[in-house]
Amino acid sequence: MRCVSILLACAALFLGACGESSLPDPTGKGSVRAINAIPASPEITFLIEERAVGVAEYKSGTSASSFDDFSYNFNFELLYLGDSEPTRIASQNLQVVAEKDYVFVLGGTLDNASVTVWEGDERTWTGDETNFELRFGHAAASFDSMDVYFVPENDVAGPNNLVDTLAYGEAGAASELAEGTYAIVATTAGDINDVIFQTVELAFTARTTLLVTFFDGDENDLAPIAVRAIQPGGTVFAFADSRTSPTTRFIHASADLGPVDIQ
Repeated sequence: MRCVSILLACAALFLGACGESSLPDPTGKGSVRAINAIPASPEITFLIEERAVGVAEYKSGTSASSFDDFSYNFNFELLYLGDSEPTRIASQNLQVVAEKDYVFVLGGTLDNASVTVWEGDERTWTGDETNFELRFGHAAASFDSMDVYFVPENDVAGPNNLVDTLAYGEAGAASELAEGTYAIVATTAGDINDVIFQTVELAFTARTTLLVTFFDGDENDLAPIAVRAIQPGGTVFAFADSRTSPTTRFIHASADLGPVDIQ
């Protein structure tokens, strides 16, 4: 009986010790997401520690995920053709802070990747706002610093609507603006006449959160710079340069139809 009592006492002590966690209690959650800014890259997997949380092709982003306000290692991997295991190309440690939004921008090259983190505040909508949130980011390595104008309908770019001057790798502060029609104009920094990108007037709707990011254009773009609006959910909107004419390509795939003229 004495041996049984001792064993039961030891078991109780062991279970009591196991019931206490050495981890601190979180005070809240922050959101993290990633943008792939490596030209001509395949899909890249974004991981928190060893857990995949999303994939992103060039000029796109993952959806935001919420995590407790602890410190984590965030990693980027891709699977090369013919390999059975992914290759890790970059890592970044980050202390997550509650109610912050972190955007990991993967740039450089596949052989020498770099990670820049754009930090902001999380934005939630209650459903009756008439504003939208807008932020600009510069991820186009081929371009130097740029001035970004957000031009209201029937207006022209000028000092009154200059919203950011961005160097490569930088993101501006978020702004809340009234829903409406605007154009985006980007110029070489300090030279309003040297336009490098310009949209037509576009409708921006309330209760949307947009990170408008400049990328280097690739073979899928008609202009040397590509602009994408990326939402926290991962939805991407492409903005065309209004100064570049669209192209059309026709493909003849009918075996029964001879040569044709297209007018």
